[in-house]
Amino acid sequence: MSDPTELKPVSETDLKDLKERMKLISDADPAQYHNELSLKRYLRAFKSIDAAFQAILKTNKWRSEYDIASLTEDNPIVKKHLESNKARVLRHRDMVGRPVIYIPARNHNVNERNIDELTKFIVYCLVSFSATYL
Repeated sequence: MSDPTELKPVSETDLKDLKERMKLISDADPAQYHNELSLKRYLRAFKSIDAAFQAILKTNKWRSEYDIASLTEDNPIVKKHLESNKARVLRHRDMVGRPVIYIPARNHNVNERNIDELTKFIVYCLVSFSATYL
């Protein structure tokens, strides 16, 4: 049985090629930047340079359209859900070292929820908390 904390290695040639492609884009638009760990995650997930590159472009487009940059602790929606303790990151990590987001069900009321707001809060949690893993 393999160690669950061990990540599958990425070809250094593939990583170099993907970095070169991304450099052209991030030089033109710094918001498109991805660090080396992020690029490795895309290569592991999508198996080829072309597929990883296309997925990064789609992700960046979605991030822009969804206005991820506005989802900060100062955003009224995020602030409201943080104050009501809808979710929090635990000190402990999972077996691979990723952050664990705890969502106490008792702090959620099906009769008093706005799905769009809750979705934005969940996206905030995933993006901001996963950044600590990258």
